[in-house]
Amino acid sequence: MTELGIGIGWRPEIAEAVEGLTGVDWVEVVAENICADHLPDSLTRLRRRGVTVVPHGVSLGLGGADRPDPGRLAALGEKAVALGAPLVTEHIAFVRAGGRSPRPRRSKRATCFPCPAPGTPSTCSARTCGSPRTRCPCRSPWRTSPP
Repeated sequence: MTELGIGIGWRPEIAEAVEGLTGVDWVEVVAENICADHLPDSLTRLRRRGVTVVPHGVSLGLGGADRPDPGRLAALGEKAVALGAPLVTEHIAFVRAGGRSPRPRRSKRATCFPCPAPGTPSTCSARTCGSPRTRCPCRSPWRTSPP
């Protein structure tokens, strides 16, 4: 895979500022915050300008013992396809067990609260890198990050 260049995180609150930046080659958008069939206008304008947009998942739970939910994987794949993304990114984190999130009671975050997953570089690689349990339907390569 080729290097993406200089990137920045895109959020609706800073969309206008990100659009105004020069020298940005790619942006990363939280996948759970967008819909594949109705992309934010700002992301569409950035894509027209040649900026690569990469969906970043935060709720698959790659660090847990359970397999990622097929619906979440499919949704991430749909967003990657809609964005024309060359890859997807996701945290190797524990985000739920038995359908419950470990988020603090006072937290307003509804979807997940990433917690560090124990492991070594080799176990982290086994959780992603083409593992059948994490194959994205869009067939995009994975890049992972700590929580």
